[in-house]
Parts: sequence; C-alpha cells; structure tokens
Amino acid sequence: MHRPLVRALPVLVALLLTHASARAQLEGAVHLRTGFIPDPAVLEGRASATRPASELASACTGFVGTSPSHVLALDTRFGYLRLFATADVDLVLAVRNARGEWLCSDDRFGPHPAVEGLFPAGRVEVWIGGKTLGTSGDYQLRITETRSVRPGIGEASTWDEGEALARDLGLEVEATEGSHEGIRLQRGFLPDPRTLAGAAGGPIDATSLGGTCRGHISARPTHAITLRSDFDFLQLWVDAEGDREEELTIIVLTPQGRFLCDVGTREVPDVAADAWPEGLYRVWVGTLAEDTTEPYRLGVSEIRRVR
Repeated sequence: MHRPLVRALPVLVALLLTHASARAQLEGAVHLRTGFIPDPAVLEGRASATRPASELASACTGFVGTSPSHVLALDTRFGYLRLFATADVDLVLAVRNARGEWLCSDDRFGPHPAVEGLFPAGRVEVWIGGKTLGTSGDYQLRITETRSVRPGIGEASTWDEGEALARDLGLEVEATEGSHEGIRLQRGFLPDPRTLAGAAGGPIDATSLGGTCRGHISARPTHAITLRSDFDFLQLWVDAEGDREEELTIIVLTPQGRFLCDVGTREVPDVAADAWPEGLYRVWVGTLAEDTTEPYRLGVSEIRRVR
C-alpha cells in the first residue's frame, strides 16, 4: 500500500542532498542579478600567487592561490558582464563560469586584466593572482554590465590603458596624421586663434569610451595636433559652418592616454585645461546624429574665452 512512497524516498533524499550541496557551494557567495546597483560592484582582496594558473586551465598565465579569491552567485543570466581587477602590482585573472568554462586574462587594459562576455546563471569562481610567483598586493575587483566602465576612465592613466580603451573601440590611436589638416604649435603662436576645417561624423559610437564622450566618429582622427612645448592653458572648440545648428562633439586623446570630451547639445563643444604637455594630440570631431557628415571649423587658442 505504501510501496510507491517507499520507492520515491531515495529520489527525494537525492534531490534534497543535491539542493543542500548546491546551497553549500554558494554559501558566502556574492549574489548578483541583472540590473544590480551600484554598478560597478566593487570587491576587495589581496592577490596570492603560489601555484601556476595553468593548473586551472592551460590558457591561463601567471600564478594564483590555492582557492578562489571570490565566488559569485549569478541569480540571472547576463547577456554581458565584465570583470576587471586593478592594483599596484601586475595581476592576472582567471574566471570559471557556471558551465565550467575558463576565461583568463593578463594585460587586457594596459596592465589590468579583464574578462567579459555572456555569463549563464550559477556559480562563478574568480581567481586573482600575479604575473610572477610570490606576487602579493591589495586589489579591487569591479563587476559591471556597462561596456564603458573599464580602467583608465576618469582617473590618471598610463598610455597603455588609453591605447587599450581606444583600440577596443576601433580607433586608430597610432595614426600620426588625421583625415583632415593637422597643425604644429608652440607657446606664443600667431595668429591666435588658429582654425582647421573638417567634416564631422563616422560609424563608431564614442559612447563606449565612457565619461562625457559622445557622438559618432571615424576610426581615423580628424586632426593631429602636435604641441612642440608645454602649454599652461589651451582650449579647442568646434563650430558648425555657416548657420547650421547640428550638434557636434569633440574628443581628444592626449599623449598620456586620457580622453578629454565635450558635447555641444546647447553650446559650442569645447575642451580646455590648464596643463597641456608637449606631444601629439589626436582629435576626433563627431555628430550626435547617426549617418551624417557635417562640415565644421576647429579652433585652437591659448587665450581664455577667445570665442
């Protein structure tokens, strides 16, 4: 009479044990679901490098510790997720997703490792180590759903970081000439202001650069400006030609790998700063509207409020 129940007991016990095991695996894990706030989520720890990361997966380089640095519990599937680590030491990153697949990174953004892509729901192991055996140092791990969040934005960055940011978007950061006329300047140049003509627009959405960068730009810089001496002050601005009122944007990549951006939603877009080290500055002028090409004039001056 009770035989069906008796036969079902082993199955029920097995299910309960499986559930308990899965729950134990995620005990102490950081739970995330799509739309989490704040984004990025920031975790801290200390890197450990006591054994080859290749013991985790053959594609992994560097050295890691004996156990995961962090365990994440993704409560939902993520169509896009990026994890990156920053520290004063040279880090490596190894991530095992819920499918058992390994994602490994060394120098993704300058010296900072990062992995990204689609992540199924479930347990994620994160291993943070060093490029050399015995590396030890405090780090910050950032987890984000936003493609524009990455090392080097809004912070002092190295050229390598800036180059990685631009390369990731497809910009020709090594170009020594722009698609339109360039200029070479030193302090006290005359006439002041100087103007350059060009056509704004392109297929690349600069929003991915993050910060205040916006607009659609070309891969190649529109202008290359070489400063032959340090400037205490300099400003660049963009005016649409004639009576046109198209909304333009300006993006400047400095020799130090930092982006300076402005959007002219109501005013003329301009970039101004009190310190411009000598070197090559790559300038992109874009349009907020897609699939448009707009003529403009770029002004350059070392006189404040010359416009």
